Amino acid sequence: MPVLLCAAAFGLTAGAVFGLGYGRWQAHRPQQTYAATAYVVDGGSNVRTPFRCEATDAGSAATEANARAEREAVERRAAWRRAMEEPCRKARDSVASAEESCRECAARLETFDRQRRETPKPNEAKNPRPPQEKENPRRLELREQLAKLERRRDELLVDRTPLHPAVREIEGRIADVQAELASTPTAHDEAFSGRRNIGPELEIADVPTTACQDDMPPAASVPQNAAESDKIAVHAKRAELVAAVERARTARDAARRALEDIEQKLRAGPPLVVQYAEAVPNPLPPDAGLPRLVWTALMAGAIMTFGIGAFSAGVRIEPPVATVAEVEAASGAPILGYVPCGDGPVDAAAIRRQTLSRRTMMSLGLLLAFVSPLLALWGIGGI
Repeated sequence: MPVLLCAAAFGLTAGAVFGLGYGRWQAHRPQQTYAATAYVVDGGSNVRTPFRCEATDAGSAATEANARAEREAVERRAAWRRAMEEPCRKARDSVASAEESCRECAARLETFDRQRRETPKPNEAKNPRPPQEKENPRRLELREQLAKLERRRDELLVDRTPLHPAVREIEGRIADVQAELASTPTAHDEAFSGRRNIGPELEIADVPTTACQDDMPPAASVPQNAAESDKIAVHAKRAELVAAVERARTARDAARRALEDIEQKLRAGPPLVVQYAEAVPNPLPPDAGLPRLVWTALMAGAIMTFGIGAFSAGVRIEPPVATVAEVEAASGAPILGYVPCGDGPVDAAAIRRQTLSRRTMMSLGLLLAFVSPLLALWGIGGI
């Protein structure tokens, strides 16, 4: 009977401790986690910025890492565009300034040419020539068309590049008008071609100005040298104005190219690439909870078994009856007589030893029965 009682105590104690600790182990045991790392790669410097995320679900880890990388890329693109606004504004201002300078230089050249045409030559006052032939009206129309086309081209180039289809169309029309202007005769013959009517009876042929200058007498050499000096100065001034126009156009084209490069960069955006993440499982850490729970259940059951066994063994130890008075006290009835046993009288020291053993075994059993739940609580709490 004590053996069955000890076995039952061991099974019940171990099962109770394992059942109580199993729920705690399930809540605290290591679970499978997944790690995902997305990168934001800067194409210019080839710098990779990692964004790592861990979760118990593979999809959640990858989604979170990719979302963080996307947010970082959006913030970097916005910062890059804010940084590019100032160079773009300066480039537009530079193009506008170059356009204005180009128009001013072209206007100065045009004013110089008009004043040159309107200013009479010195030898014309001394040697008046016959009235010049009337200019061809077609040339006047072509000049007006050319001026309008050039103004339209300048307006288009303010916000377009020279390769824009509209600008190229205007350039083609300007080339056509210039070719037609070059092929149109300067003078308009109304009656005769190459001759002027001097009087009712005499007609003389046109003579080139250079021929007239060659036929002048040597006495006019000093005025001719002065005229040549003025002519050289006028040509030098015009060459200076033409060079200024060319420089202004070169600066304008350079400013347009710089603006076009910046606008192309703005359209393309910063060289940022997002490398999306793929979740990979993390290695599981060693699980010490379940072995601790098993050993705690076994130890608590064993201690409880030893405690119950010791207590039951102590209870079964009964001290011998030494006197008639002890028998009457134990039985509650009077003793009529007794027969002496063959072992002789019971020693008092043996009685004390048996009583002490009984008390010790019962105390040890109670102590072990108390230690068993404490051990179980300590083992379960450390999981």
